[in-house]
Amino acid sequence: MLNSSEGAQCIKVKFSRLKSRQTLYKYQITESTVNDSHFEMNPIKDFEFTSADSTISDKVPGFSITVYSTYKLMNFDPGIIAG
Repeated sequence: MLNSSEGAQCIKVKFSRLKSRQTLYKYQITESTVNDSHFEMNPIKDFEFTSADSTISDKVPGFSITVYSTYKLMNFDPGIIAG
């Protein structure tokens, strides 16, 4: 999610065709976090959802990029490479 506006935005994301319980990990970057010399890209929140309740609601700050991923990767992890 890219929020290029100055203000925070409330969002809802609905997933379809889920077959099992899922966890989404939220990663987020803003100008202030990027300028922090101790910044690390780690999940800041997680969301649990099922096929019966497949909508997440969240708030994203202004001028931010937010990513929701099924992968839980910490700053020190090498990443995921699909072969």
